[in-house]
Amino acid sequence: MKQIGSDWLSPVVVKELRQGMRGRVFESSFLVLQAAMMFATIVGVMARATTTDMSFVNGLFWTMNGVLLAGVMPLRGFSAIQSEAKAKTLELVFLTRLTAWRITAGKWAALNAQTFLLASAILPYVILRYFLGGVNLLGDLTILGSLLAVSALLSAVTVGLSATESRLLRFAPVLVLFLGFNGVSVLLRASGRSPWSGGSTTYWWMLALLGPVVLLYMLEFGAGRIAPLAENHATPKRLLALLAIGTIPLLALWQPTAAEEYAVLVLVFVTVVCIDALCEEPRTLPGLYTPFVKRGRWAELTGLLLYPGWHSGVLFTLLTIPAATWLVVHLSGGKWEQDVLQLMCTLLAALFWPLALTLLFVPRTRKPGLWYFGIQLVTVIITTFSIVAMTAIHTDAKDILGFMPTTALLFLIAHEGKDYWLVQTIFTGSVTLVIVVVKFLKPWRLTRAAAAQARAELAPPSS
Repeated sequence: MKQIGSDWLSPVVVKELRQGMRGRVFESSFLVLQAAMMFATIVGVMARATTTDMSFVNGLFWTMNGVLLAGVMPLRGFSAIQSEAKAKTLELVFLTRLTAWRITAGKWAALNAQTFLLASAILPYVILRYFLGGVNLLGDLTILGSLLAVSALLSAVTVGLSATESRLLRFAPVLVLFLGFNGVSVLLRASGRSPWSGGSTTYWWMLALLGPVVLLYMLEFGAGRIAPLAENHATPKRLLALLAIGTIPLLALWQPTAAEEYAVLVLVFVTVVCIDALCEEPRTLPGLYTPFVKRGRWAELTGLLLYPGWHSGVLFTLLTIPAATWLVVHLSGGKWEQDVLQLMCTLLAALFWPLALTLLFVPRTRKPGLWYFGIQLVTVIITTFSIVAMTAIHTDAKDILGFMPTTALLFLIAHEGKDYWLVQTIFTGSVTLVIVVVKFLKPWRLTRAAAAQARAELAPPSS
């Protein structure tokens, strides 16, 4: 009879659980949790004896739990993969024939197992609060489950970002999400709707649809950063973006009043995926193209959007950003007015702007992502100093700054853009796109050659 035990679990999960539960962070978190729960229980007993309003006590109880479960524990994921890289043990782990996906998913699973253990220590206090009175047990269990779901999602984000060496690349996606979340809400305002007007229940349904997609994407993102060149993680990430777009009509049928808000969230997510795709290096290993070639001509055509590399990422961006924008406008009941068109064109130009500069001046760099975000950061700094200088000398030079797509996008987010900037954006975006198209001809030739070699390897030998 097969022994039941740790042999059934992934070796990465077993290793991380043993190390994590012996670590100071987990032990300290457990002790702090017990102390906080006893303090909250004592405060609850005292408050129950003097008043019937338990809102403050409930808020204190769940705030302390939320900080620990959805704050402290997910932050530990930032060192999940970097600790292996600094110790130079990733190569030894790959020798065990574990894939990059299993390594990343194992670290995420181990971190969430520790979070679940901490959450199980809260259950006695939840039941005690119920017997003290004034507490809805089902509501408390729902909140605890929600904290675990949010913690799992945030842990996937931190574990995925921990695979990047640069600190700039670790925190840049957070800035992109913040700016994008606020920027694309202009689409809703342009259609005359007030964004983010749904109820809390609707938001949880949004999280239930988009949360698993984002979770899988972040794990794929981390796996792609540490994977050997023979593993293709670009295709699954882009398929997840297409899947996210496909969930928009589902929510539109289910919750029509919240469909436009959800479409905006999906557009932000798709923008992040496009940035990731534009920072990928082309690969010419025939084995990467074998899964496309052996499935026929139609699969090869889809490969134009799904092949690894920034050259296919350009086509992927040109397809997904307009598609997601159209869904936002359509579900909000708006029209393709100038505000919407200007924002979409500016967003596309801002996405291609750093790529074009990188291809012109540092085409052979091995860190395209660092250059991409570095150029965006320099543009933001120039914009900030220019605004400060214009304020000091009482001069308006926004028309000159508007030729930089990222600056124009920031002005649109701040509702300080001008209508005739659409012409500037189309001009700058067209020049940028021409540069990108000229530069991606060589990678496409190499990609076709690799696909042809994969097709030749699959062909039966001639008699």
